[in-house]
Amino acid sequence: MLLYDLKNSVESLDITTRHIIFITSVTGILYWAFCKNSKRQKQDFYQQHQSTVSSLPGALPLVGHILELSQDPDSFIKKCKSKCGPIFRVQMPIINDLYVVTGNLIPELLSLPEKTASLHNVVEGLFPVEDVIYKHYREKRSEEETFISKHPAIPIGQRYLKGDTLYSFEGRVKQAMNEIFHTEMLGGLRPGETKQINYVAGLVERTLSYMFSLNFFGAELSLIDNKVLAQELVQVSRIMMRAAPVYHSLPYRIADKIVRTFLPSEKHLEAILDQVTPVVNGIRSGNIPDDETSFISMLMKHPASFYNGETDIRSASNTALQITRIFCLTKMTLVHTNSLMIYELAHRPELVQELREAIMKLDEKPTAKSLSQIPLMDSFIRELFRHKSHTFMHFRAAQKEIMLSTGQVIPEGSIMIAAVNDAQRDPEMTPMVSDVPLDQFDPYRYLKTMKKGENEDEDEERREQEQEWDPTRVNQPGYYPFGFRMRPCRGRFFVIQEMKLIIAEIVTNYNLKTTSDKNSENFLFGIARIPPKDSIIFERI
Repeated sequence: MLLYDLKNSVESLDITTRHIIFITSVTGILYWAFCKNSKRQKQDFYQQHQSTVSSLPGALPLVGHILELSQDPDSFIKKCKSKCGPIFRVQMPIINDLYVVTGNLIPELLSLPEKTASLHNVVEGLFPVEDVIYKHYREKRSEEETFISKHPAIPIGQRYLKGDTLYSFEGRVKQAMNEIFHTEMLGGLRPGETKQINYVAGLVERTLSYMFSLNFFGAELSLIDNKVLAQELVQVSRIMMRAAPVYHSLPYRIADKIVRTFLPSEKHLEAILDQVTPVVNGIRSGNIPDDETSFISMLMKHPASFYNGETDIRSASNTALQITRIFCLTKMTLVHTNSLMIYELAHRPELVQELREAIMKLDEKPTAKSLSQIPLMDSFIRELFRHKSHTFMHFRAAQKEIMLSTGQVIPEGSIMIAAVNDAQRDPEMTPMVSDVPLDQFDPYRYLKTMKKGENEDEDEERREQEQEWDPTRVNQPGYYPFGFRMRPCRGRFFVIQEMKLIIAEIVTNYNLKTTSDKNSENFLFGIARIPPKDSIIFERI
């Protein structure tokens, strides 16, 4: 009788009130489940593992140290180092114990082999690639082979994304800049006309996603609509980023139900597969000519696994979804880096003018090869990666117990990360090649070591210095955007070439200025650096 009266009382409420009651009830249940699951995971961790690494005190329930980190990331890292030494443990909402390495331990961490400190496993653990992308693939396309490569992109990047092969992509970078950046987003400004962009990251995201689609899926195939593909890729990447905290905060079955109900990716994945799989099958059968350099052409010719000796040919769907995976895992970093680059140019009109003059002095139109002759551009890009890095980078998962050179032990299964921003601003780690302090942005920092010599020997020395400060280098202490020595980012040559072409397109077509005199520093929860929210005014020249 009581339940019957309660049912009638609920049904008599208006629809909005019923929704509020339902949402409140579900939220309460999920919160209870989250607290219980987090407590159990933490207890299990300490029962199974023992660590000799100090843990920073003062962690708050549920949020850990995230509030203190968010207030001032640089001061937080310095405090941790002074209390705990070069490696310490902090508490985070998603990762109960995060092992943070600093200083000279960063090269040591990044030099560990994959079988000891795995990048692949931690990426798959932090981002729900399997649940957002591949689960749909297995359920809806079960007639195809379902083997997913353990290391899908490394051999492709190692073999193709460098050298002369890179130059075949530069036309597509310019195509994306013309069609999206200049025309669609800035409205085809005429000389003297201006346009204010209030959300620069949106401009960059739209341009880079189309650029990615042109480069990876190809620009000449009429069966592929790259603008549609770019939009679908962006949607899948957004779903993955929104789904990640849900999967980490709640028991898996509850989280999976919420994601599949409120953050479905099936429609977007089907749109990608419907366009790409006929192309792959057509190229494979010989009905479509394979006469264009693209990532999809490279990937489909390789076996599904490179490291374990498998020789199975990758299916059409698997090929498309591997590229979707790469986009989802790299988009945010590329968008933020290029957005920060535009902000730095907007705050330095004299730098824009100097870069423009250097490009105009080239003997040919700006190309990826000719732009490599401009030391100022290399200095600016390297300084951008050094000064504008995230607080933490380079996650690794301990595949077994790790003994560090300090004698401290990191237990198997632990998550490690490098305090890169601190190291790249530390004079004890980063070479001081100019008088400008490392905590200040100086686009000319490395140019000062590249002055033209008075004789042939001095010119040769200058060329060696230019090569030494190349932004793609991965063997110099104090510079870690692409890793360090072992297993560096295989796409770094492609990323730097793309950035140079984007810079050339911007500085030769626009004057830039901001609506704010101060270049603000913004971090997401103190961990990831994000672009400022200031508007930028583009003036066509």
